[in-house]
Amino acid sequence: MSGTSGIHSRNVNVMCPVVTPFISDDDVDHAGLRSVIEFVSDAGIDGIVPCGTTGEFASLTPMEYRAVIETAVDVAGETTPVIAGVAATDIPSVRSNIEFAAQTGADAALLTPPYFHTGPGSTGVQQFFESVVAESPLSIILYNIPACTGQQIDPETVATLAETDTVIGLKDSSGDFDYLLDILSRTDSSFRVFEGYDRHYVSGVHAGTAGGINALSNVLPGRFCTIREKAFNGETQTAFESEQSTLAPLFDLCLEYGFAPVTKVGLTHRGVIDSASVRAPLVELPDEVHSRVTTLVADAIVDS
Repeated sequence: MSGTSGIHSRNVNVMCPVVTPFISDDDVDHAGLRSVIEFVSDAGIDGIVPCGTTGEFASLTPMEYRAVIETAVDVAGETTPVIAGVAATDIPSVRSNIEFAAQTGADAALLTPPYFHTGPGSTGVQQFFESVVAESPLSIILYNIPACTGQQIDPETVATLAETDTVIGLKDSSGDFDYLLDILSRTDSSFRVFEGYDRHYVSGVHAGTAGGINALSNVLPGRFCTIREKAFNGETQTAFESEQSTLAPLFDLCLEYGFAPVTKVGLTHRGVIDSASVRAPLVELPDEVHSRVTTLVADAIVDS
């Protein structure tokens, strides 16, 4: 799809930050990427996010990054919105990523604050975002992930940026529910807030979020879709119990061992991709954790 209409013309309540599969010689496995996108789309996931944290964007070369975006847009076609991860530490690179995503046909961009830089503070982060927003051909969803960027996006900065036509939402992966509530209180319903903590998805919906962008939707897309339907149709307790019994244990392993390593093991167990390999500095799961993941996935499939 192309343009913000892909985000607003339908209910987009669960989006998948798709993994970037690799083959044995460490090249990107584009057939595997296609398989993942088809797998989650066929299950009913509302949109895909290539080149996010779970997609190991920071370990891709510039050429690989562009090829992943191209494959994602091509497979998504006219039915599934694509929100391209565009994070970088400098404004020219972010602008270049956004322009490429727009030319390729993505619907929107997912943007973190600048990372690695020490002590820019909220003023510097806001100036960074404002410089990008001023020339962006795509709508932007901010991405709050302080564990990776070193600081959260200040709620006042979010509120200010939400007043622009370009910044249309926020993904919050802080795990700080008070932060999420603060953002919801400072923005109106047209600003779409997405929960990035899988174990908080239902609570977020109950509080007023638009849904989530959730790593485990790679592995259990059907489960996520069932939880989505129940959460948005008032069956909060049933949705919450399902989330906590099936998603929460896997999510805790993601927090401890990494989102890409855990989700890739789940996807190989389900036969969606051929290899669970990840790129350094990420490492593959120890045998006992690998077994734990496959058992939890198998149990979740049976229980669904």
